[in-house]
Amino acid sequence: SDHYVKIIAVGAARHGGVWSDSAYRLVSTAGTVVVIRDEYTHIEGLQIGGSSPGSQALIFLSSGATQTRITGNLLRKVSGGGSSNGGIASNAWANETQVDNNIVQGLQFGIGNFNGSTPNRLHVYANTISGASVGLMASAPGSVLARNNLIVGSASAAVGVFAAGTDFNVTDAASVGYTVNGGGNLSDQLLRIVTFVDQAGGDLHLDITDTGARDLGTASYPDALDTLDGDIDAQTRQVPWDAGADEAQ
Repeated sequence: SDHYVKIIAVGAARHGGVWSDSAYRLVSTAGTVVVIRDEYTHIEGLQIGGSSPGSQALIFLSSGATQTRITGNLLRKVSGGGSSNGGIASNAWANETQVDNNIVQGLQFGIGNFNGSTPNRLHVYANTISGASVGLMASAPGSVLARNNLIVGSASAAVGVFAAGTDFNVTDAASVGYTVNGGGNLSDQLLRIVTFVDQAGGDLHLDITDTGARDLGTASYPDALDTLDGDIDAQTRQVPWDAGADEAQ
């Protein structure tokens, strides 16, 4: 399509890849902070925070959310605890949606398809997920295609059977956690020691000295619908790409 609904932060309202109280923030106690029900919707450059003591999803892709793109956002738990909270969750109707260049921090579930009956596919590319119970989730076999993601400090990097083409994901865990339809995920990287600019302070840009995620990604994406060239800061990526949302500069 040539026509989209775009919700985008620009100029001083956009974050610089690190959570900032001076940039636009959407922080809510709602059970679902952002719900997308319409096709051809883009969400870009927002800071979205959860502050609910109960279950909460920060972005939920519901009925009609086909050909949607979620890119360049910061998602984190701000306060409130909660027994079950997630960053970006898709349901049965979120077909051929692309989720890329997002940073998800401190949420129990990072990104994934949480409907066990749908074969529709979520394209999850070049995201950084930190401090999750489960980084990536595919409740329905083959419902998530994941490449170039960086998952650190998480109890399980990923869970489920992922779509063919899933590969080039990097984690500090001993196992990536998923299986891939048809196998072939020979470029996943395990037990990587990743150096961020200031992980304790919430800055998950890759440090220029990092050797755990830099140059371990791929510029190759298997679906003609997918478009990805920059990073979370809209900086052009250099081949070989770094894993995760940030291309170290």
